[in-house]
Amino acid sequence: MRHHISSSCWIVFTLSILFVAMVTGASAGIYKYQDADGNWHFTDNPYEVPQDSEKLEGVIERNAGLIDLKEKWDSQYGFQSVVEKATLSIVQITSSIGTGTGFFISDDGYILTNKHVLRGDEEAIHQANQTFRMIDENIQTYEESLIQQESDLKRFENNLTDLKGKIEASKSEREKSFYEAQYKRDVERYRIWKRNIEASRAEYEQGKTDYDRKKNHFRRTTITAGLISHFAITLYDDTEHDVYLVAESTDHDLALLKLDGYTTPFIEPMDPSGVRRGESVYAIGNPINFRNSVSKGVVSGFEQSYIRTDAKIYPGNSGGPLITQEGRAIGINTMKKLTHKFEGIGFALPIDLALEEFKEYLKFDGM
Repeated sequence: MRHHISSSCWIVFTLSILFVAMVTGASAGIYKYQDADGNWHFTDNPYEVPQDSEKLEGVIERNAGLIDLKEKWDSQYGFQSVVEKATLSIVQITSSIGTGTGFFISDDGYILTNKHVLRGDEEAIHQANQTFRMIDENIQTYEESLIQQESDLKRFENNLTDLKGKIEASKSEREKSFYEAQYKRDVERYRIWKRNIEASRAEYEQGKTDYDRKKNHFRRTTITAGLISHFAITLYDDTEHDVYLVAESTDHDLALLKLDGYTTPFIEPMDPSGVRRGESVYAIGNPINFRNSVSKGVVSGFEQSYIRTDAKIYPGNSGGPLITQEGRAIGINTMKKLTHKFEGIGFALPIDLALEEFKEYLKFDGM
């Protein structure tokens, strides 16, 4: 049976959409479509709607009245250094798992970043789940041990009851004195044993409660991170905006976001095959909330699908650009491998890999 929205509900919904569009000034177009069960869905993301979806009339277009951030910031900040100019294209991305970095790769608001900035590090999540399984097994073992100790204590308590019966049934003072002395010793043992088990039980229950809360929070967070398609970004001028996921790679740690309603500054890409070992490069990002931080290094080499550099890449730098002295992007900072007693080596995915991955949306001629 197909479900329909009543006319009154439809009017309220449409008016709400129009109001939001008017007050935001850069709202998305709204699309409606029905699923296989006949249920209506509404979204502002054109990349997640089926081909037969219907665009609602009267809603402000995404590209209506574009605000030119590049022109505004060029006159406002007047940076001369190409590296400083590159920082204007950096965004801080906030997702359900924390913050990371992205950068504008085109003047129409496309943002490159790492997929793990949005979804979480798959390897780290896998390792965490393995650790959870190990801890769960240890908890189960400890729980069984506590139950066994509590069972042993119960039997000891029953023995005390039996011993008390023997005292009452004693027919001689000598026999009674013997049982009374034994009973006194065993009662003290019982009290100490019970106190220790109760303390262990209380400590265990509190620890398990804390652990379950943290484990459940981690799993809720990672599950949520895997589902959401809208994120918050902070631009160079500290303004916050909503962006949506356009595409994410199945083979590489790459994702593409989109900011609508603006003409944006962007970092022009450069074919990394033209870069040689020893050339100076700069890694830009937002490590531990230090906005638009720049670290300098050189291209150390190439490893599999990565550009290797000694430019410092810290947590929060992921998704930011690795740029040349000319201010052109050759890679997307992706991870850092730590070596014993030595500064870590940074890795960046080549920019041409990202452009090929998202060529449906990003058009660059003759890079």
